[in-house]
Amino acid sequence: MSRNMFFNSRSIAFCLVFFSLTLIADAQHWTYDDVQAWCNVSETCCKGKHQSPIDLTRSFPTTLYTTVDEFTFTNYDKKPKSVILENNGKQIVGEFADITPKPTVSGAGLSETYSLDYFRFAWGRNDKEGSEHSINGFHGPLELHLIHYNTKFANTSVAADSGEKDALLMISIIYSLSLWDNPTLTKITDKLKNVTYANEKVKAEGFAPKNFLPSCQSRFFKYYGSYTIPPCTEVVLHLIFEKTQYVSWAQMENFRTLYETEKGVEPKVPINHSFRPIQQLNDRTVAHIQERNNFCWVLPWS
Repeated sequence: MSRNMFFNSRSIAFCLVFFSLTLIADAQHWTYDDVQAWCNVSETCCKGKHQSPIDLTRSFPTTLYTTVDEFTFTNYDKKPKSVILENNGKQIVGEFADITPKPTVSGAGLSETYSLDYFRFAWGRNDKEGSEHSINGFHGPLELHLIHYNTKFANTSVAADSGEKDALLMISIIYSLSLWDNPTLTKITDKLKNVTYANEKVKAEGFAPKNFLPSCQSRFFKYYGSYTIPPCTEVVLHLIFEKTQYVSWAQMENFRTLYETEKGVEPKVPINHSFRPIQQLNDRTVAHIQERNNFCWVLPWS
């Protein structure tokens, strides 16, 4: 406990909220190498009909095109003193430590206001996999999830326990490979050497949440689904930007140096990949959305 004393009580609360979502999962070991075994953790992972992630297409009738008003991102431009990063043994999770009040998102067809709680990354063994969602079959090497909870609930844990299909909002950003480093990701990837092993934490230089967002925020997909780790609860409204962000090959290699085992534990087990395979759409319809007054071109794929 002493090694984490420099983290304030708010960061401890953040960890409790994150792990409350995976309380059932923690009761039994689960791994990305055997997703079928997730059934033993929660039947919803295998029997749920509205599971995530999915492949997103632009094709009717599974995808319907619609227009909406613009997003309202409140406090997304606020820069915290630091960002707290943790290797939880499955993924890299992070929190904007001291933005008060919390950043929120509303508008763009959302019927509620959602408060940003934390973020996490999913990646793969190589540059041909990694993102959990795909668009027309295309996977990027990295996907960022910005996890929000409906502000009518006290926090993410209470929202997840509500059972309501829009209790959580997960904004996803898929990354494409680039020759150039992404300066926002550099603040994270430069610190990954300090969280090489499970349950290690570090403070990174602060940056505004808006820096995560792609240059075009007016085109996106939206559908109702689930959390993408056990217990796979179907309480998530997913919003995936059509425009990608970018990440360099070198930055991706930093993610692939991490371990799911704690320091000193042998054998060392690398986090080879941290994404769930594509799930069936079943009876759902995906909305392909364009803001009315904020048009931008999105080339497949850009």
